Amino acid sequence: MSRPPVPLCVPARWGANRLPGKLLREWQGRPVLRAVLEQAEAAGLGPVCVLAGDERIEAAARPWGWPVHRVEGDLRNGSERIAEALRRGLLGACDVVINVQGDAVGVQPALILAALDALLEDGEAGLGTVAIA
Repeated sequence: MSRPPVPLCVPARWGANRLPGKLLREWQGRPVLRAVLEQAEAAGLGPVCVLAGDERIEAAARPWGWPVHRVEGDLRNGSERIAEALRRGLLGACDVVINVQGDAVGVQPALILAALDALLEDGEAGLGTVAIA
C-alpha cells in the first residue's frame, strides 16, 4: 500500500497527573519526549512535530530540530491539542493525522505505519492515536 506523507504529532504537556515533567525525564540516556520523537521520525511518514502545552516543553524540545508549536488552553488530551493545532492552521492541509503519545517510549515505527494503514483503509477516520499499554 502506498502511504502519503502525513503529520505525526506528539502532543506534549508538562502537567501529567501522576508525574509532572515526565516527558523531560531521562529514559535510556535521553529525555522521554526525544525518544518518542526519534521513533516517530524513524517511521518515515512525513513531518514530525511537537505540540507543546508549556514553555518548559517548548524550550527543551526546540533545539532538537523538530518543529515545535505552542498549543495551550483548556485542552484535556492530545486529541484536543491536535484539533486546536489544526484549527489554527499549524499543521497545514492534511486529511489524516497520527497522534503519537509523548510518553510512548516503546512505540515502534511499524506500529505507527499500521495506524496509518488502518486510517487509510477506514476512509471516514482522520485521526489515529498510537499508544503503548
